[in-house]
Amino acid sequence: MDPSQPSGMFWATAIGAAIGVIAGTLIQYLLTLLLDKRSLARQRRGVVKEMTYNRSLVAELTEELERFRNAVNGRVFNTYYGYFNLAKAIFAQANASAGNGFLYDMLSADDIRSLQRVVLFLSVNSENWTNGEITRRRNILLNTPNQFDHAELVRFVEFLAGQIRDVGNWIDGLIKKLS
Repeated sequence: MDPSQPSGMFWATAIGAAIGVIAGTLIQYLLTLLLDKRSLARQRRGVVKEMTYNRSLVAELTEELERFRNAVNGRVFNTYYGYFNLAKAIFAQANASAGNGFLYDMLSADDIRSLQRVVLFLSVNSENWTNGEITRRRNILLNTPNQFDHAELVRFVEFLAGQIRDVGNWIDGLIKKLS
């Protein structure tokens, strides 16, 4: 092929254009992979930060549980007016990661089940139910003390303790898995 000949110029131009298109496509593909990788790393760090914050919330709940337990065991439950602020948890990045499928790529089915339990426990509904149950039991003690069951209240405290402990363990496992 002689590029000085009219037919040679055509083929040289066509081959050059084809190589340019292939090179441009390859560069765009590699750039997209790099940007996706950086985005996924940023999402992973965001979820870990959220879980770390939520773990600190579990520590606060554990402290409140001890105050609750002390009031119950000291038989001064009628003076307990603490609050289990379960809905302070943050799941924005975890929700976004679930929405784009990233969470499902990183976590196993058991991990996702654990995360779902964490989200369920650290919710407004759980907060309302937990604090409502404490108020209900305190009202029974104050208004109809002969119907108050102290042993049942102790079991409720142990139930909450188990829930908070399990949530803390699940969060610890998720942080370890994502780090």
